[in-house]
Amino acid sequence: MRPIRTCRVPMIATVAFLLGSASVARAQFVPPGPVPPASAQPAAFVPIADAPEPTAWPADMSKLYEPSLTTERPVKYGRLNMNKYRGDFQQETLFEWSVGRDPQKNGDAENDEPEEERLSSDRPDFTEASSTVGRGRVQLESGYTFFSDKSGGLRTHTHSYPEALLRIGLFADWFELRIGENVFTQTTRNGPMRTSDTGSVDLYLGAKLALAKQKGVLPETALILQGTVPTGASAFTTNRVLYGANYLFSWELNDFMSFGGSFQANKAIDDNRLEYALLSQSLTVGYKLAENLTAYTEWFALYPTLATATGGGSQHFLDGGFQYYVTKNFALDIRIGLGLSSSADDFFTGAGFVVRY
Repeated sequence: MRPIRTCRVPMIATVAFLLGSASVARAQFVPPGPVPPASAQPAAFVPIADAPEPTAWPADMSKLYEPSLTTERPVKYGRLNMNKYRGDFQQETLFEWSVGRDPQKNGDAENDEPEEERLSSDRPDFTEASSTVGRGRVQLESGYTFFSDKSGGLRTHTHSYPEALLRIGLFADWFELRIGENVFTQTTRNGPMRTSDTGSVDLYLGAKLALAKQKGVLPETALILQGTVPTGASAFTTNRVLYGANYLFSWELNDFMSFGGSFQANKAIDDNRLEYALLSQSLTVGYKLAENLTAYTEWFALYPTLATATGGGSQHFLDGGFQYYVTKNFALDIRIGLGLSSSADDFFTGAGFVVRY
């Protein structure tokens, strides 16, 4: 008996089956290359070039928002207000209120060209604006203020200039770099005696962060992280680094009136050269008197906390003023104010300008 003959038939069948499967696989495989003409294709075959394209491939996701990149109009993206800057979406604020109603938009969003808003300045009132200048913008604010105070037989006059504040929009619409410098000329009279000092104050540095836009009854908010470095003249420097924070809020009530305020906490130096916390708060009401003319009325107060010697207690002030917009990027202002407490300056007045680039 020959065992090899007993397995010959199954082996031949197996080889034939494998060769047949390979032929079927080759018939189903379509090698890469140009699609054959339609005349050479079966009726049921649909060329790849004629097949419907998908909505967007991962590499072409930008096509979904390319139409938005052709407009300067703010768009909604990921529940945050965004602006276009040089072809990129820019976040206007760090956060967004999770409740409340979005403000009504006027006009046709498809056809209306967006109108550039005029500048918003930190001067002339004590309360800074709750908005930033925007990425790529530079804004210079400057002015002059005269202070007068009489306490007992001591009379003090102070001239403050140029009150320069440079605001620079960096990185994103929500971030603003702030650099400030000022000079004091202070004259004190006590009977026949008279003393006078002139010199720069310590350099001011800060960063404003736009936190959220107004949404219904919820306000527009911002936070300023700020401080001074000892660069001033000997008569006005603190000889140390001081720092603090300023929280800002505001509401646009209607086309005529707005309301806002601030809370501040800053480190300060008393007359004994000891550090203490200087707290402050303010409330301001703004009015639109004409297309290019606005006015404001304001109350603000300073509270020296844990100070050993400051020359008095809390200081309360009431002031008001006007701002005239020559253009959207240039404005002039004036202000006048009174001290409401015995430790506050009796009177102050000033004027200034703002220019945006």
